[in-house]
Amino acid sequence: TQAVDLKTQGNAAFSSGDFKTAIELFSKAIELDPSNHVLYSNRSASYASLKEYQKAADDAEKTVQIKPDWAKGYSRKGAALHGLGDLDAAAAAYQEGLKIEPTNALLRKGLDDVEAEMSSGGGALGGLGKLLSGDVISKIRGIPSIAHFANEPDLMDKLRMVQGNPNLLNM
Repeated sequence: TQAVDLKTQGNAAFSSGDFKTAIELFSKAIELDPSNHVLYSNRSASYASLKEYQKAADDAEKTVQIKPDWAKGYSRKGAALHGLGDLDAAAAAYQEGLKIEPTNALLRKGLDDVEAEMSSGGGALGGLGKLLSGDVISKIRGIPSIAHFANEPDLMDKLRMVQGNPNLLNM
């Protein structure tokens, strides 16, 4: 089918590091076969590779909605949530996957990485370090409990300032 051909091309683009093309191809395949969990999973991985973690999380969530008994979907979800800096939700996603497939090394490593980050306070700036890296506003919009802050221009200006110079937090 055309969706399978697009998926194959998307996988090739992903393997060669052309994540934008991979996203386009997986998106076209999804239009043709919107119930195929693997397409959402692959697009999630592509978004995560571009550090577009909210889009990766959205696709990972769709993956586990379509196929809740597929452990790899929870690996995608955990990785995307980890990228967003939501360590608790990332750990929960990895744990869900491990309930399905207890010996999955990818899920175990993901959970171990998240737990290590949680116990170390999330790096030099704690959990803020992850949140302040990359596209801050998209990350904030992607966390329902704080999404409304993205509409506060003064706060967003301050966040951008801290993002440019994290040492301001140590003052």
